[in-house]
Amino acid sequence: RYVYKGFGMQIDMVRNGPRELGFVALTFDDGPDPVYTPQILDILKEKDVPATFFLVGSNAIKYPDIVRRIYREGYSVGNHTYSHRSLVPLSNEGVYNEIIKGEEALQRITGEKPTLFRPPRGIYTQYARELLKDNRYTMVLWDVSSRDWEEIRHTEIVSSVMRNVKPG
Repeated sequence: RYVYKGFGMQIDMVRNGPRELGFVALTFDDGPDPVYTPQILDILKEKDVPATFFLVGSNAIKYPDIVRRIYREGYSVGNHTYSHRSLVPLSNEGVYNEIIKGEEALQRITGEKPTLFRPPRGIYTQYARELLKDNRYTMVLWDVSSRDWEEIRHTEIVSSVMRNVKPG
């Protein structure tokens, strides 16, 4: 419900990949979580599946060993703000702090500046877009959501994703 379509080409953000390649990108938001993230990592490793983790800076600081594991095992790490606050009601200074503090937390742990950013709930401001561009980020959104935040049954999540997923 938060993925806005119909804006035309926007080179500073990714909503989906090339449809003709026949691949999908698997992403995870809001972690790291001390219970679920290690379980997800175990499954991804067992199945040899690449993924990107958009991490919240305050969670990363709480669980740096999990962040280091994500990074060490070769998964992409993206910035998902410092505290997962919606960017739209924030002042420009608030947006700046959320993005830059999230970046600094991840960079301290991994030793590398993230270059991918996903705004909480997919909502962003024009100031955020300009700040991200100036700081060499690519904003990454999505076109299929698991809707796991609705706390629906896992069978509904699987069914919905499989029904809606397509190349790209």
